[in-house]
Amino acid sequence: MDQPVGHSTQVRLFLIRPIWRIGPGWAAVGGVLASGALPSAPEHLLTLLLVWFIADPVLGTVWDVGVGGSSGPAHRGVWRRLLTDQRPDQGSALVIFPYTQPDSRGQQLAERLGRFRCWWREAFWPEAGQEFVTVALGLGLALLLGAMVGPAVLVLVVFSVGVSWLAAFSQDEALSHSPSSPARAGNATWRGLAEFGIAWLIGSVALGQPSPLVIALGVCYTATYLGLMRQLDRFWLAGAGQFAVTCLLVGLRHPLAAAVTAITLVPQWGLRARAGPPGASGPYLRAVQPFILASIVAATLAIAR
Repeated sequence: MDQPVGHSTQVRLFLIRPIWRIGPGWAAVGGVLASGALPSAPEHLLTLLLVWFIADPVLGTVWDVGVGGSSGPAHRGVWRRLLTDQRPDQGSALVIFPYTQPDSRGQQLAERLGRFRCWWREAFWPEAGQEFVTVALGLGLALLLGAMVGPAVLVLVVFSVGVSWLAAFSQDEALSHSPSSPARAGNATWRGLAEFGIAWLIGSVALGQPSPLVIALGVCYTATYLGLMRQLDRFWLAGAGQFAVTCLLVGLRHPLAAAVTAITLVPQWGLRARAGPPGASGPYLRAVQPFILASIVAATLAIAR
């Protein structure tokens, strides 16, 4: 039996996939490690946790609920629902300005707002009210935490939200076997750039100014992430991104890290050969991610020295 008194809402934080899966959280951590600020100042661990929290659960929620979780019409996401749902033809006009004349601009505005209120009460809120509240709270929390970490992080948070709007209104693509979701709506390219590329930048600017080398490393692993989000016929992009990292480490004279990144490519290609058709690529994508994670850790620690 429910208690008659107590808190009225509840927020839960739980894992939706194993922690070693590649995603925005590891991208943000990689950006922090590659910048070299964390090893020199262990007190920055709190900033690292905040960066991870912004990039993964908070912005991830804004993306999943704002853009949508599948290509079906029932899961279009809050962004598209707000601007593309059909408004009713009739609705009681809102009284904004007294003594407005018929067919005047004030009367037309009042009628439009009345139709919007009718649509909000009868269609949008019953179907997507909870999702709208979730996006609003996630967006507010992301902006607040971004401002706490630094102005550069705040700008990147705003940019990520803007990219989510572009993804929401981009032409829907075929279902992709993403490392973080079996099916996603919208443009996978926009999503991959935001989930990994922008998250990497958030981590790299949180504790200082990122060097061109840190940005180059982020570009390589963003290409890897984009390759994983696509079907198996795009695996060459994931392999090319990691091979570029190996070449970069060789040029910078980090032989141990270069060897690790090169070795991790071998089992990935072996698993790719046994993966079968693209429609059955789920087990393959789950199996290769620990090797990619090992490559990211080795490369970022080598760059940070």
